[in-house]
Amino acid sequence: MGLQVRTFDSADSFLAFCQPLQSGCAVLLLDLDLPGMSGLGLIRYLKSVGFDRPIIVLTAHSVPGLNKMLARLGTAAFIQKPFQIADVREQIAAALRS
Repeated sequence: MGLQVRTFDSADSFLAFCQPLQSGCAVLLLDLDLPGMSGLGLIRYLKSVGFDRPIIVLTAHSVPGLNKMLARLGTAAFIQKPFQIADVREQIAAALRS
C-alpha cells in the first residue's frame, strides 16, 4: 500500500504527538481497549474537534450494539479480533477510497 505507519501505546500518546487536525494521518486504526482514555473516548474527542479522517476500530470485545454505536460515531469500519491481515488491508483501502 505504500503507507507510513506510526504506533502509539495510548490515546494520550497519540494526542501528545500530534495535533489531530494537522497530523497528516490518512487513516487511524484504533483499538477500543487502551490505557487511560479509551478508544471510544478518543473517537468522541476527535469527532468533537472536527477530525475527518477515517477511523477503523479493532477490538476483541463483542458487545451488543457496538457496531451500530460505532457507525453512529462515524467510524469507517469495525473489525473483530481475531482477524486476517487481508481484512485490515481491505478496510484501509476502502477507507482511502471514500
